[in-house]
Amino acid sequence: APSASDINKTMVIPMMRSLNEDWHACNTDLIFSQALMWSFVYGSMFVKMRVNNGQIEPFVVEPFDMGVLREDIYGLWRQEAFSHNYYITKSQLEYELRSIPHPRTEEILKNLTATPKPNQMDAAATLDRIVTSQSSPTMIGNVNFDIGENSKYKPKVAEELIQMSELYVFDDEIQDFRIVTIAEPGVVVFDRPIESVFIKKEIPFIQICPNPAHDFFWGYSEVDKLIPLQKMRNERMEQIQHMLNLQARPPKFGSGFNGAVD
Repeated sequence: APSASDINKTMVIPMMRSLNEDWHACNTDLIFSQALMWSFVYGSMFVKMRVNNGQIEPFVVEPFDMGVLREDIYGLWRQEAFSHNYYITKSQLEYELRSIPHPRTEEILKNLTATPKPNQMDAAATLDRIVTSQSSPTMIGNVNFDIGENSKYKPKVAEELIQMSELYVFDDEIQDFRIVTIAEPGVVVFDRPIESVFIKKEIPFIQICPNPAHDFFWGYSEVDKLIPLQKMRNERMEQIQHMLNLQARPPKFGSGFNGAVD
């Protein structure tokens, strides 16, 4: 029988090297780093794992693209149902349908509705509240105190996209989740068990929540704690700006008698 040392050399070490290569090839470390950073802002972020031609593909998923049946329960694995919304080009969807091949490819493509993708960052209330300042643009010396302008780094997609909705529902018959994929406007594309897409009894989502709560699914936002300080800062900067404006353009008035003198 082979010794533990032989097994380690012939199997374990090559597997570790292969796993390390796959880890770096799919940029999992970078994806996780992005999700971790934004989880401090939104409370939770998600990484979706997808298998494509035998290769793992991770994706960052924002919390406003996810929906859960019960927000008072922590953990996706404890949910009876949850959903994921995403956008895809019609050409990409057509490629995926034909590569299966899907028996209703032509019917599905005919009934789809493509629309421009909305900018979801505008809907992120927590981020807007902390980043958007109420003060006017302020320059004091060489220091710019203005943080009132929203971020210019927003993607612009000219290609029309199709909104897709994936509903994950626990199926009592198979004792596992079933995925129902729907394309706008309500076209059912897939209805299949999760093992046909990912791994049996494994959810392809990893929730990243630095400050979890037992009675709130999304957890607590670290940035939300800074909102009172942000409001105080905005109020003070408005006062400073008002004083500087008065010094630059002081109010003028005159006094005395303006009537005729005998």
